[in-house]
Amino acid sequence: MTGKSAHLQEQLTKEMQVLSKKQEFEKAAVVRDKILALNHIQGTGALQSAEPTDTVAIVTEGSYTCVQIFFHRPNLSGNIYQMIKDFNAEELPTLLLQIYDKTMPPSVVCLSDQMEGRESFEEALSKIAGKKVAVLCPPFRLARRQWMKEAVQNATQTLHQNMDKEAVAHENWQVLRDLLRVPALNKVEVYDNSHIQGAAAVGAMIVATESGFQKNLYRRFNIEQEQTNDDFGMMREVLTRRLKRGLKENDLPDAIILDGGKGQMSQVLNVFQKMDITGVRVLAMAKGAGQHDKGLETLFLDDAPTTPIVPDHKSQVMFLLQRLRDEAHRFAIGSHRAKRSREMFHETLLDIEGVGAKRKKDLMAHFGSVRAISGASMAQLMQVKGFNEKIAKKVYTFFHD
Repeated sequence: MTGKSAHLQEQLTKEMQVLSKKQEFEKAAVVRDKILALNHIQGTGALQSAEPTDTVAIVTEGSYTCVQIFFHRPNLSGNIYQMIKDFNAEELPTLLLQIYDKTMPPSVVCLSDQMEGRESFEEALSKIAGKKVAVLCPPFRLARRQWMKEAVQNATQTLHQNMDKEAVAHENWQVLRDLLRVPALNKVEVYDNSHIQGAAAVGAMIVATESGFQKNLYRRFNIEQEQTNDDFGMMREVLTRRLKRGLKENDLPDAIILDGGKGQMSQVLNVFQKMDITGVRVLAMAKGAGQHDKGLETLFLDDAPTTPIVPDHKSQVMFLLQRLRDEAHRFAIGSHRAKRSREMFHETLLDIEGVGAKRKKDLMAHFGSVRAISGASMAQLMQVKGFNEKIAKKVYTFFHD
């Protein structure tokens, strides 16, 4: 309240670092949240400006740069930031213009550093805002000097927090690599299946690297086999399809993690043997006595597939494995629900007599869902390609009779 938040942040940061070194990560996360909350309070700013102003702090340490923008406007407060590796100062105008393309520029933008081509940047901001925008560089006076001082302190704290997180992520990834006993661990794929008594069965694959989940590489597999309540058969089909493509494109992972036990492991090893695949480590995570209770898992590695590994359930590597498994489960459930909804829509449309498969397909293409079709008027139905009044009436009557 007295504005001495920089000293408080310094104390909190030291406390968080001590807790992290002791591997008391939950307590460290609580302290981290306090720092983030304090960042927000400082970002709102107790000082008021006569005109809307944004303060841009650029802080670099080593190969990492934090660019953080603090808003001091009547209708907008707080801050946003981006962490950039190997940042080039010449990229700053482009980065800020991308941000201000989504957030209207204020009357004044204050930068913590000098900027090459400041006049051109000022002109570009003014064009976006439709009014004159002033871009100021140090030195500042009065309130703006205080804002910039606080902004640089906050950006420094944010930079350290993210560097600490990256260091922890790197350490955990190395521990996972040691557990898997592989020389390098660039990419891990995690698999799970989802169905309800064999209905709408899907297989799901998520991908993770040291930097986190790679959602652009996720894949879902519609199960083609008839007996879709056979979990082992589903895993066999999914892995066969994925590995065939991986061999063709020279894109195999370093390790595969399965949500299952020895049975699922054996299916994967059989596929490996038939396809003559080597050099890909397989880890199976079997649920404990409490089934879905976390912290009771038993691990199996492919080099000793029947010998259980009982891990330290409170270790960070187990938390990482649980996160990977839970993300695969989340993706599998979402894929299953989407497929089940599509199949329910398809089955509903099949019940409309006198309307062929092509017209049903045209209906779905035009409206996007059965719900939209059921709520359509006669006039709207007649706008579908190839639909006359007679066909439209059949569809309308089906949903409204």
